[in-house]
Amino acid sequence: MKRVTFVTFIEVIFLLILFLPRPVCGDTHTVGPNDCSAAAVNVAISAASDGDIVELTCTGTVNWTSIVTIPNTKGITLKVPGASNNWRTGSNNFPLTICSNNDPIIYVNCENSKSVARVTGFKFRNTISSTKGAVYIRGRGTGIAGKGAFRIDNNYFDTIRLPHANEEGTITVEARTGPLYGLIDNNTLYDCSYTDGYAIALSESWRPDTGRCWGENSWIRSFSFGTADFVFIEDNLIQNQNEYTRHYIEASSGARYVVRYNRFITNKAKNNGNQTEQVEAHGYCIAYSTGVGSRGGEIYNNESQGTQVGVPINIRGGHWLIYDNTFTNKGWRDTPICLREYRTWSGSCDQCSSDNGSCPDPWYKCVTDGSKYPLQEQIQNTYVWGNTINAIPTTASVPNHGVQRLYLQDRRDYWNVSSLADAKAHGLSASYTPFTYPHPLRASDSGPAASKDLRITP
Repeated sequence: MKRVTFVTFIEVIFLLILFLPRPVCGDTHTVGPNDCSAAAVNVAISAASDGDIVELTCTGTVNWTSIVTIPNTKGITLKVPGASNNWRTGSNNFPLTICSNNDPIIYVNCENSKSVARVTGFKFRNTISSTKGAVYIRGRGTGIAGKGAFRIDNNYFDTIRLPHANEEGTITVEARTGPLYGLIDNNTLYDCSYTDGYAIALSESWRPDTGRCWGENSWIRSFSFGTADFVFIEDNLIQNQNEYTRHYIEASSGARYVVRYNRFITNKAKNNGNQTEQVEAHGYCIAYSTGVGSRGGEIYNNESQGTQVGVPINIRGGHWLIYDNTFTNKGWRDTPICLREYRTWSGSCDQCSSDNGSCPDPWYKCVTDGSKYPLQEQIQNTYVWGNTINAIPTTASVPNHGVQRLYLQDRRDYWNVSSLADAKAHGLSASYTPFTYPHPLRASDSGPAASKDLRITP
């Protein structure tokens, strides 16, 4: 006679829990409290594995005499514990300040199928002019979970001295070998890029082969608003009180970005009177040297303030959504949102190369009539709504220089509309919704759990 074994309900639950996948947290490698030199940090990074944390426990000010590098063989969290940066309430705490004359201070190298590379909790200063700024992110990577390969958060960048360089900023993101996106959040950039540089510079300059144009892939592959396929810049404060910055957000060579919930304050102009462009995107103009123009993105729910704002938003190419931003100063254009096309204005044609190199044809350095419409990568499929200046509704405008208004026309290339619903009625995808806010990489201290970090443990 066979014996029948009965399994109780509690035993079933126990077995299910026992065999559920469990997240495996990375190891923590402590640097300090007596030695937090760049050499000591690099040794700890070298000993760490993908997904590990390198934690600096020193306090006070430390001088780094060499560059700290996160290699593309592993995603590492570089962290100062106990730091916080709530700039909206003025509650900030940075136990450790890094002074460095290196160029840059930290290299973050990204690669596909690696954990999130993260830099958090630092206060940075430099004392000489550098060309690559403080944090330089390069390579490729979309993250294991497809939400991004890097996160730069809760840092304070204090008077980073950066001249007008090629495409670099205090924080630079350069996709060099494939698509690269991630998150820059909850940082303060104060008086950075003091001569003529950028606060945050973005480019997707890679190309499928050496015979193609720099950044061309970003225009070839799919593009959809509301997705993760952007560099997200959210909840940051960028402020200039004593030094001048040319652009706060600068983009070129196929760059894609989402700028949301930031505050920009500009109260310092250059000595010659030049004023800051707070959010900017280069177009398909200086193609021979920098490749294609910016691909596009979303700019919403930002605050623009200050007395020395040249142009709050200055867009020169690509596809955009610009909505629900507030301004206190329109700058020196008709409205605070300026849409431009350099190839149609003889006053700016000197910034355009006469040769398109290996970039896509047709190429025109300068046009004087409307016969070449539409120009390669000019502003199109752009929607603007819900923006205000001192609580009064405002729209996007095109300067009346050259023949710009023959190429950029409301209700054809861009739409000043009343609402999101109105934008969808005029061609914006009916399925558009903003990407998850806060960004999913902010869901936990080290980023969201990913499938490669899970295992079944009996």
